[in-house]
Amino acid sequence: MADMTFAEFRATKEAVDDPAILNDRLGQDLYTGPCLVYLGVLAIEMETPEWKDATPALDRFQLVIGNVCTMDRDLEKLERELYAWAIEEGFACFAA
Repeated sequence: MADMTFAEFRATKEAVDDPAILNDRLGQDLYTGPCLVYLGVLAIEMETPEWKDATPALDRFQLVIGNVCTMDRDLEKLERELYAWAIEEGFACFAA
């Protein structure tokens, strides 16, 4: 099997405004706000107004992998972290 390139991984991105759609796909209530979804099941959550009320930063994204939660304004940085994890876990590969 060949690994998907970062550009190919990013091309799978879809914006999902209703977290219930993604939660239904996963069979779990993991997400509370809009997400950017990769490969149909891997997500980076987008900041919501509720986050902004609790914290002073704006326009952030949240990535949770295992027990590690990373919040950042740099979407590409989080996408690269998610991509690396997807490669390690076998999500981002093509049958040769």
